Amino acid sequence: AAFALGSSLLNGGTTPGVFLAVAFGFASASPLGALLSAAGVDAVGEAARSWMVPAAIGLSGGTFLYVGVVELLARNILQQEDDEDLPTKLGLFLAGWAAMALLALWT
Repeated sequence: AAFALGSSLLNGGTTPGVFLAVAFGFASASPLGALLSAAGVDAVGEAARSWMVPAAIGLSGGTFLYVGVVELLARNILQQEDDEDLPTKLGLFLAGWAAMALLALWT
């Protein structure tokens, strides 16, 4: 994601100052989110903690699924008009999705 953002900014002719500001904000988002989440979980009681942590993990996992579907499936697989390998690509995509779903159920 960072590479895609950086490439888009550089290709768009962004100034170095704007590029560094955006890169710093992007790089700080995960640590700041982790700190805020930890503080939020510590601030609530045990009853709320029992659903907040799984909800946060589910939200982050859903974000990765969304990015994977939008970036990989839509851009690289479905935009090819005369692609004779489309059934194979979709089958492998669905097999990978099913494997991850089974892994999630197993753990």
